[in-house]
Amino acid sequence: MRITRTSATPGQHRSLVERLEIGADRPRCVFAFAAASTDLDALAAELASLRVPVIACTTAGQIGPAGFEEGDVTAAAVFDDLDAASFLIPSLTELDSSVATMAANVQASGVLDTPDVQVFGVLLVDGLANVEERLMAAIHGALPQLPVVGGSAGDDLQFARTMVFFDGAFRENAAVLHIFTTRRKITALKVQHHVPTEHRMVITSATPSKRTVHEINGLPAVEAYAMAIGVEVDELTDARIAQHPLILGIGNEHYIRSVRAIRPDGSLELFCAIEQGLVLRLGRSTGILEALELAFTEASTQVGEPVLVLGLDCILRRLEIQREHLTESVGGFLASRNVIGFSTFGEQCNALHANQTFTGFMLGALR
Repeated sequence: MRITRTSATPGQHRSLVERLEIGADRPRCVFAFAAASTDLDALAAELASLRVPVIACTTAGQIGPAGFEEGDVTAAAVFDDLDAASFLIPSLTELDSSVATMAANVQASGVLDTPDVQVFGVLLVDGLANVEERLMAAIHGALPQLPVVGGSAGDDLQFARTMVFFDGAFRENAAVLHIFTTRRKITALKVQHHVPTEHRMVITSATPSKRTVHEINGLPAVEAYAMAIGVEVDELTDARIAQHPLILGIGNEHYIRSVRAIRPDGSLELFCAIEQGLVLRLGRSTGILEALELAFTEASTQVGEPVLVLGLDCILRRLEIQREHLTESVGGFLASRNVIGFSTFGEQCNALHANQTFTGFMLGALR
């Protein structure tokens, strides 16, 4: 598989076409993940000029040839063995009708009926719309045969404007489902380094529309949460909260529900949807690099050595990696495994939304 990669920092003036070595041999598709500070209008014009399928959005940091990157744009051009078709979900406010129209367009395109190839989907969604749970459920209902992972677009932790790219423009309140076909072996990735403890956390009062938990086990949420960890409320630092997310178990799978903020009234605001009556477990952190290494090793036994990994990695993981001084080692590992991707405001997999998770697809040997 021929792939060219590039990272652009402020002050570089070579075009994306030049940096990706795009000449007469046009790529099958291009990935471009951009910092919020990027001149998005200029980038959109350049991406549109490529006249090939483009998978792009704003990010909370990129992953590319140098590992964790924070320049303007991290991009890759794929010249063979991977084709892409992009389908817009134009309004997340009118989600159901938008998904229905998108699914009809997918079926009409015939991409799901392509013979002798592997087919998979990658969803990019406005990370501030807070509709990932409903969106994934709707897509799964409309296209149940399509394996999909996703990432919520970010904006460098400004929480102001997150955008996805489609048809020459970056858009808000929208999502894009990119459907890929390849002759290579593929496998989905879902990697997390938190495991559930025995501490049961029953959500006894919540406001789902605001992703807010008011009571856990009949107590003010922050008090019950601190008690489970074994600390006082005023000892709930960002680092300690990151080490102890809430975990939802569904069958043999675990999905992390991270705490976004502690409210003055003692409630907990989460990054994922939450409902009254759910039973969660308190999580504890294990080795983040070790979890990645194990997951990639297991995936490689299924598909062979990775030639390309599309990686959607939670920003909370990146912040933890920075706090633990693991940026070089973890970033180096991802770079050595040919990961192209970005730090997200949320991750989607198995028709559900999660946090503090690395999701994606690994492409390996030819079938």
